[in-house]
Amino acid sequence: MNDSMKTDQKGHIPKGRIKVLLADHQSLCRIGLSNYIATTPEIEVIGDVGTGREAIELCEKLQPDVLLLELDLPDIDGFDVVRQLLISKSSVKTLVLTAYDNEEYAIRLIKSGATGYINREITFDELIEAIKIVSSGSLYLSQSLRERITSRLLQPVGSFSVADLSNRELQIISRLGLGETIKTISSNLFLSQRTVETYKSRAMKKLGLKNIGELVRFTIRNNLISKY
Repeated sequence: MNDSMKTDQKGHIPKGRIKVLLADHQSLCRIGLSNYIATTPEIEVIGDVGTGREAIELCEKLQPDVLLLELDLPDIDGFDVVRQLLISKSSVKTLVLTAYDNEEYAIRLIKSGATGYINREITFDELIEAIKIVSSGSLYLSQSLRERITSRLLQPVGSFSVADLSNRELQIISRLGLGETIKTISSNLFLSQRTVETYKSRAMKKLGLKNIGELVRFTIRNNLISKY
């Protein structure tokens, strides 16, 4: 963890600069992002962390304007971070930057309290634009996501969607789509195998899926698993 920050001669961050906290499990990504952002005078990286719990702790301690958040964190995932910040009534704006170019994730996170969702293939200029827009309280989505979400809204009623799944149900079917077993999921998420089976059954019923083969095809077709 690095919570060092640039200050003026009196030890204060210059007024008007957007304060950003980075949360990504890959230290090289945090370093790269921090170096890129440092070239933009209007934005200041005030800290970086590698876990979800550290992100929540530093949001409370440092009060950043924007939390730039990766979903895949080693302790609690980005969904839990967003939800806990909402529960704590934190004023920080959360901008999700992830490899998951997925409209379902974007919709779910925005509903949970995130202010923006972008994927790692964006340009540096778009990242800076997203940070500025999110810091003002406005919603920001990558262009490709905006187009796909609009397209989904025009789909006929009755089309299968994961919008009604709980976060845990979505997490379970995504892991099943990756080929993980019930036993492995149970161990990784600290849940009983019976509980994992229950979440799986509920999700399949909501989606109208009859077997694990249909579930796997559904997760692939709907881009619920990472391509990286």
